[in-house]
Amino acid sequence: MAINTIFSALKIIVGNIFKISVLIADGTNDLSDALSAILGIISAAVASKKADKNHPMGYGRFEYISSLAVVMIVIYAGLKTLYDGITGIVFTHEQPNYGIPVVLVSIISVVVNLFYGLYLQRTGRRLRSEALVMNGTDSIGDCLVSAAVIVAVLVKYFFNIYIENYLCIVIAIMILHTGFSMIEECM
Repeated sequence: MAINTIFSALKIIVGNIFKISVLIADGTNDLSDALSAILGIISAAVASKKADKNHPMGYGRFEYISSLAVVMIVIYAGLKTLYDGITGIVFTHEQPNYGIPVVLVSIISVVVNLFYGLYLQRTGRRLRSEALVMNGTDSIGDCLVSAAVIVAVLVKYFFNIYIENYLCIVIAIMILHTGFSMIEECM
């Protein structure tokens, strides 16, 4: 959670300074991941509780509810990213300023999200927590989001074309696909 919160703030701040909407979208996505991680941890704790007088069948179904909440957060992040990409194409005339901080934040984010996602998946399988496994899958998918910033920088550098808002739309479709796939897993 701390990692996602730190990266979220860093990406949103750097994205605003350098006017990079895809980095801001990535930061928004990281914020949604932090919320998802909180839900995953709470879910694993509650679902593992033993049956009691009020819940004679146990608390395992709480896992399904929290998994669905994680899915809704992922879908919201996808819709927000789609909105940002479309409005960036239609309304924004200000060109982004790709600098070294943007590339460094993106590279570090790819590496950290990959290891974090693998850790969450492994922990989720060990704890039999579908919510944690889903959070891990989402975090690994975030590597692609962060890599999109690097692609936008490279395309600008080599071809002098700004593609970041179009990448926001592609990223949004990927995030939404992940969210809808997660709904299927919840069902």
